[in-house]
Amino acid sequence: MNKKVLAIVEGEKKEPQLLNRLFDTYMYRKREIVAYGANIYDLYNKLLDFYGEDWKDLDFLLFLREQEKDDGKKTIFDEVYTDIFLVFDFDPQDNRFSTKAIGRMMNYFNDSTSCGRLYINYPMVESCIHITSFDDMSYLSSKIRKDELSDYKKIANEESCCPDITQYNKMTFSQIIRLNLWKIVSVLDIDKSNLSSDLYDILREVLKLQVVLWQQESSLYILNTCLLCIYEYNPKMIEWLDRK
Repeated sequence: MNKKVLAIVEGEKKEPQLLNRLFDTYMYRKREIVAYGANIYDLYNKLLDFYGEDWKDLDFLLFLREQEKDDGKKTIFDEVYTDIFLVFDFDPQDNRFSTKAIGRMMNYFNDSTSCGRLYINYPMVESCIHITSFDDMSYLSSKIRKDELSDYKKIANEESCCPDITQYNKMTFSQIIRLNLWKIVSVLDIDKSNLSSDLYDILREVLKLQVVLWQQESSLYILNTCLLCIYEYNPKMIEWLDRK
């Protein structure tokens, strides 16, 4: 593929490791993966400081360039990218958690070819490995409670059937993506055919559902969405699994 993508991710280790493996597997040779080093609420507040409430003239690459302290990395944000992805955790336990903030970020960053497309992982990126078996349909209803969040990385790793991201191949990624798509269909109670429309509208509904679940039950559906950036480019990538 000739396209060059930019991914702005929250963490410095797990997210770059996962996306580098994903892009290598699906032949996205040209990319930049930049760790923002803080969560989505920090990013939101810095955008407010930089642009105020009016985001109609928001230039995300310019903003990132101005925020970058390493002069050697500033040139990353001078390049032209066919797609820009943002990958962040839901982080409801953060004292800056705000439904307004995360809702506005989701609504604004909705187009990978212009402003960027935001993918939120629930509760965090380790949701990609938190699958006990690819045949275990209990994943479709699995949740994490508020009192478990501090130990979530350990829980996900101990219960995972696929903890080693460095070993992921097309089969592994396709199975994880398919399970997460099935889960979205299940928790939203929608028809599978809806996935053929703009998936981002569906991801907005997922966010709304997770906010309500958190407010009412102090829990979240375990769900990984960042891998869907590949699925959205080629929805047929998982069809072969159903033909096996």
